[in-house]
Amino acid sequence: MGDETSALARPTDPSARFNIGEQHGGAISNVAHDQHISYVQHMTQQRENFFREIAATRTKARWLGWTGLLLFVVGFGLFAAGIMGFIKQTGDIGDIGNGGDVGGLPTPFGRDVAGIPSGLLGWALAALGVLLLVVAMVLHVVATSRRKRFDRDLPVPPPWQAPGQWGG
Repeated sequence: MGDETSALARPTDPSARFNIGEQHGGAISNVAHDQHISYVQHMTQQRENFFREIAATRTKARWLGWTGLLLFVVGFGLFAAGIMGFIKQTGDIGDIGNGGDVGGLPTPFGRDVAGIPSGLLGWALAALGVLLLVVAMVLHVVATSRRKRFDRDLPVPPPWQAPGQWGG
């Protein structure tokens, strides 16, 4: 019986050899499947955080745009009202010979609102509205370009492979 065990331990063909030379490997990770899941989770979190930032920027741009448009319309209306009032006042000056009342010199800036001529206040509001519209457009363009760049540089990671797909 001792001969059978030693016969099994010894190779039957003494010329059969298996030699392995040197093998070098950089960083070898033996976590196998969990490494991919961790990478996908990390990338998914990064993408979600970045998309939240982009959504916040676009929301801010949208609010600035609508506020700027509203300020521009109100300011333009005040400015136009001041100009129309000036035109009306200059038309009334022609009636002086017919007994028209001048009531003071005409001003192109309209009536005073809180001590500021309405035409100048309207002009300032319209200018601020245009400035807000420009800032909103810039923010929108920046958010769109950041999203496109992010999609190009860090694409969606591949979905998790099912067990057995790669022979495991």
